[in-house]
Formats: sequence, C-alpha cells, structure tokens
Amino acid sequence: EGYWGKELSMRMRFRRWPWESGVMGWFGEDMGPQGIAIKPTPILDLNDHDHPVQCVCIDPNARVACSASQDGVVLVWDVRTGKNQRKIKAHKREVTGISLSNTGYDVTTVSNDGRIRTFDLTKGENFLDLAAGEDVSCVETDGDVIFTGGSRGVVKLWEMQEGEKKPRLQTKAMGAKVSGLSLSRDGSWLVAGLETSEGKDDIIVYSTS
Repeated sequence: EGYWGKELSMRMRFRRWPWESGVMGWFGEDMGPQGIAIKPTPILDLNDHDHPVQCVCIDPNARVACSASQDGVVLVWDVRTGKNQRKIKAHKREVTGISLSNTGYDVTTVSNDGRIRTFDLTKGENFLDLAAGEDVSCVETDGDVIFTGGSRGVVKLWEMQEGEKKPRLQTKAMGAKVSGLSLSRDGSWLVAGLETSEGKDDIIVYSTS
C-alpha cells in the first residue's frame, strides 16, 4: 500500500493488487480520533502495467504517484488526471520497494537484484545507483537520505550524494529479513517490520536523530 497524501481535509490512498496489473486510488475523509473514513468507490483505476504490481507510493501533496511491477517497470502518474506521465525501466528484476521524496520530484526503487536506484521524474533519468550487497525488500527516503532493509536483517542509511557508495550507518543484524519500512513525515522516526517466525520483536522503532 501507499501512504496518505494530505490535500486540505481530504486524503488519498493508493493500493496495489498483487494478482493484477492495476492500481487504484481512493479519497478518505479525516474523522479525527475516529480515524479515516474511506469512500467506497475508487476515484482512479489505473491499468497500464503489463505485469502484476508489486508496490506503490504517493507524494505528501497527493500530486504524483508511482507504481512498480514484477518486470522492473515504474509508472509515474498524475494523481489529479490519472494520466501516465512516464515509464521507467528501473530494474532487470522485480521492484520490491519504492519511495518518493518529500518534493515528489524523484523516486527511489529497490529490487532483489541488489540495486538501489533513484530517478529524476522530470527527465526519467537515473542519477543514483548503489549496490546494496543483498536482496533489498523495502526502501524509504525523504530526498536527503535513503533507508533500506533486506534479506540480511539490517537497516541501512545511505546518503544521497554523488560518490557515496557505502551506507553511512547500519543497524546490527536482527536475525530476520526486514520486510517493511515506514518513515515519519518529519523524518525523525523509522519503523521496521521483520519476518520473524515466532512473531516476537517483529516491529522495531528507531529514532533517526
């Protein structure tokens, strides 16, 4: 699933269906302490992928959304019109994680090919290509740094600077694959999900400061 993008009092949610090659988007109304009320009819039903969609993301202003599929292709969508703005061949293998920067002008993707790639959405050009040293399953970025998690059970912090080829920081191995990451809007907290067989210690929260 993608995350919520704020737009006045409304919020939008994008979801991928793993058995299909489409993406849907809904509007939801913020009900305060009661949570979010999702309107049942999707406002967008997008079907330009040729292979099943693996992951999606939307920028905080609900302006741009991206979806990625098993054939390594990323599609860039104009949320307001539903039009496909750009097609990017991001990886040779399936895209396992995708994250838009806070500005919505670049997107970072990861794959089980072990690569971390960031693309300029205005040109569709790849300007950052890193070797993760493992199969990468998830990614989060704010446009300044990149967090990744993968098969070795380690969360890594990468600088988005040219010439930086190694992670700046990384956690200790946690004994299970990192299957999901979520970065708070202000970038101060990172939540990691682990594929633990016992169901213990499967959610870990980090302070990024």
